[in-house]
Amino acid sequence: MLTRLSNGGAELQAKHQINALAELGHQVTVITLDKSDEVVKAKIRVLSVASFKNPLYIVESLYWIWKSRCDYVYTFFRQSDVAGFLSKYILFKKWIMAERSSRQCYKDSKLDKLRSWIGLSADIIICNSNAGHEYWVENGKDSGKVKILSNCYPNEIEPRRGVDGDDKGRKQISRQRLLYIGRCENEKNIWLLLLCMMESFLRNVDLVIIGTGSELRKLKDYVQEKGVANVKILGHMSSEEIRQELGAGDVLVSLSRYEGMSNSVAEAIIRRMPLILSDIEGHREITGNKLQYVDCAASIQECSWQIRKIYDGAKDGSQYRMGLNEIRSGLLSRGSLNNHKESLGRILQDVQAWDSQ
Repeated sequence: MLTRLSNGGAELQAKHQINALAELGHQVTVITLDKSDEVVKAKIRVLSVASFKNPLYIVESLYWIWKSRCDYVYTFFRQSDVAGFLSKYILFKKWIMAERSSRQCYKDSKLDKLRSWIGLSADIIICNSNAGHEYWVENGKDSGKVKILSNCYPNEIEPRRGVDGDDKGRKQISRQRLLYIGRCENEKNIWLLLLCMMESFLRNVDLVIIGTGSELRKLKDYVQEKGVANVKILGHMSSEEIRQELGAGDVLVSLSRYEGMSNSVAEAIIRRMPLILSDIEGHREITGNKLQYVDCAASIQECSWQIRKIYDGAKDGSQYRMGLNEIRSGLLSRGSLNNHKESLGRILQDVQAWDSQ
């Protein structure tokens, strides 16, 4: 598998799949930019390059693919797909590609447009959402070669206390707070969110940003330069640190331009946290079209007003009474470790059956 193992939603799902593949009896070699103590049942090959953007990433990856004598190459990030594509035609490997987005992302960058072309050569595409599945079938991929594997949500994700009046054990917050948990990248509309927080509608609400990314330093500098008092940037935090940070009245916000199956949104639903989400395919899919959504194409002032309106209506837990409890049960059922492993095993059995024909 070609992936990263650093902290992040997609990286977490990669770790779950690596461990599941090993438990299913497969020998797994992970070609990665970094290490993780959470992966203990696979061989780890850490590349000398520090970034996907380094051209030597492709060269080194192909070398270790050849060296590992593997039967299948599984690429988990779009930056690694070029290596998967080349391994198919140079090293004659079967190529499995992970899809963690939806059709909207393929309109935004040259890299994604390249992926929309080379991805058709993958022997199988494993999507984590219906939206991703639909995109590739509409793009011409044989529907039998496009599979859906729901994300894995382990049982240690505990419900947010305070939903039923029990605030014991949760951080007590004196001011109203929005939480953003994810990568600080332009595709997440992180700047739009920051500018919305500076509007009058939201000045009495705090925003806490948890995550890393290419925009993190710029965000910190801007907040300091402009004296934005209601925005706090914490950067990277472990899962346990995030759990400790959560307050009983916190509301999760995500204004992403596109998502596949968002880990932070799913985990918020499991915790019964109120949600403020952008109006995109991935968010509507995971919430079953049961919420009000923010139109990020509107003006900053209008977006901030929509955020405020949804925030005021969501704090009492009404989103869950209107149907998110049912969504939550489905996430816990489909996303259990055992179900995740069994589903992955069935997909690989299909691949092996095609090979034997």
